[in-house]
Amino acid sequence: MNKDNFKILSDAILFDGQVRFNMSCFIGKLNINAETYEQEIKEEGIYASNYGVNSLTQVETTELFNCDSVGCIAGFATAVANQWKTPEWLEPKFQENNPDRSTYDMVRDFESTSNNFLGLTSGQGKKLYYADHDSLWKYLRYYESNRYPELKYEGEENGEADEIVTLFSDDLGKIRVMAKSSKASRSKLQHALQPMFLCTVTVAGQSQLPKLIHAEVLNHFALVRSNSKMVEVWFGIAELLLKATPDGQKNLSLFQIVTECLNFLNSDNHTENLITLADLKFKLKACQSLGFGMQIPEISNQLVFNPDRGFCTSKESPAGLIVSPDLVFLAKNLVERSFAELHTLDSLHASRLRILLSEFVEHQLEREMKVEKFFQNQNKVL
Repeated sequence: MNKDNFKILSDAILFDGQVRFNMSCFIGKLNINAETYEQEIKEEGIYASNYGVNSLTQVETTELFNCDSVGCIAGFATAVANQWKTPEWLEPKFQENNPDRSTYDMVRDFESTSNNFLGLTSGQGKKLYYADHDSLWKYLRYYESNRYPELKYEGEENGEADEIVTLFSDDLGKIRVMAKSSKASRSKLQHALQPMFLCTVTVAGQSQLPKLIHAEVLNHFALVRSNSKMVEVWFGIAELLLKATPDGQKNLSLFQIVTECLNFLNSDNHTENLITLADLKFKLKACQSLGFGMQIPEISNQLVFNPDRGFCTSKESPAGLIVSPDLVFLAKNLVERSFAELHTLDSLHASRLRILLSEFVEHQLEREMKVEKFFQNQNKVL
């Protein structure tokens, strides 16, 4: 993060914020040669965003800003980064030479320019520029509402504050419900409907999309949420629940292993090795609950890995990948020991077991599991 450029950006927004900013045409004037009309626009709120980009004349500097969405932070940053001059990719000639470019391409250019200027990754930028479910603005509205009482979701008066929420429950399995006005600034549901929160909920209606009418938080797993390695485990849990479970099918044993894992992680600031062992134990037990548990035979010197079955003897699977007996012994102990006993295990072969277990899960589900690969790439970048 580039704090100096963030300060420059915030100063620019404070200085020019009264005349609102349009990120799709930040370097333009209305194509009307009349100073009085431009003054009328500034004073009476007739903004440039009501006009198409082709109605603007490209100039080196701008007198007219216009914005009514959080996304224009990227526009301001792009303007500042280019010293308020037109970037090449926004020039009319560039548009003519690239007729296949869409509005989405232009938005990506704004995001990329802003991210480079502010020192942000693509994901971090989106959390800042937009008001999605995992945005910075949603966090501030929930947890800093006393400091920002005027912050609210634009459109909540028109039904745009409704959202469809996916829940994993003990008695109904994975279900989707309609949460009315949950994005509204005064909604009683907004705090409870956060990823990872353990809640009791009340739903009404017999349709395919019942209405959520009440939610009460039992545990928000604060320690897990504050630890980046534990958050990685949570995202892996969430991906498995979304991709491996059918809608409306009860799986109490799976629900229990999820809550056991989160309760254990939330109990202490565990070491990375212990967090990894907890993650592996969850996956091994979850596979059993889902009906495709990894086979773990008695320990011998001729064991191999086969994504169809898990671990077996070389006689059963001649083409299998030869594995260390100690690795299979670790898998066996992870299944048999409780979370509280994981500290007694040696994590020497944990990384190798994680790779094989991921391959096994993807083979069984016939679906790519992306979370683990994403965090591996992120950690390499960091």
